[in-house]
Amino acid sequence: MKFVEKLAEVFGRGGAKFAAEVASCNEIGLVRKENQDSIYVDAERLAFCVADGMGGGQGGAEASAIAKRLFAESVSSATSYPSRIRRAYEGIVAANSEIRAAARKNGFEHMGSTIAIFLADERTGEGVIGYIGDSRVYLYRDGKLKQITRDHTLATELASQNTGSVRCDAANLERFSHVLTRALGAEEEVFPEWRKADIKLGDYFLICSDGLYGMMDFDSIASAFAGANTPEDALKSLTANTVIGGATDNYSAIVIKIVPGPDARG
Repeated sequence: MKFVEKLAEVFGRGGAKFAAEVASCNEIGLVRKENQDSIYVDAERLAFCVADGMGGGQGGAEASAIAKRLFAESVSSATSYPSRIRRAYEGIVAANSEIRAAARKNGFEHMGSTIAIFLADERTGEGVIGYIGDSRVYLYRDGKLKQITRDHTLATELASQNTGSVRCDAANLERFSHVLTRALGAEEEVFPEWRKADIKLGDYFLICSDGLYGMMDFDSIASAFAGANTPEDALKSLTANTVIGGATDNYSAIVIKIVPGPDARG
């Protein structure tokens, strides 16, 4: 908890004012029978969340809904940006406990969810990203796309460690790309990873589930933003690419453009 309080202290400083233009989607896809993704958008508070339920028929939709609900309740009850960071962390911890309790109650062995959150201060423009699992956050700035998050998957661990016990060729990496090493509900304690967001006017942020980014390559995501004037433009291109790729999973995305706030315009 001390680490999160330090985050709140550091990210609560600054001066300029910012706002966000937002476009989002939450779709079942072309193959799945149930949508197990959940999203939360609060453009006024600059608070956003994507959660991707896991477990197939075993409570995935309920798990992501719990993650979304507790994140939303946490940040909506906070009165300042530093308190939103603390409350978001508390919401993640509470979601982990509630998902585990629901799994025990219903006898679901693999019930869980990813989560990726983005919070920013409308007064300072500083922000923070927190995540668990393989839902991602990207930043598109000055014509270049960057993946901010690092997937919590076995494939990512193998690629980074490369111990030689398993060859990290393309086939093995693909095989382990959906094996999560962290997820809400997976363990008694939960350890979200945090990233400072360095916000500038004109930045685009993309928060999405693997059902979206898994249907296209990195360059296709970058191209969606290169040809966009608004978040809606980028989202239309991203969803079109997802459908062209087969939309084999649920897919969700929140596209955020950082723009001047009311005071900055005045």
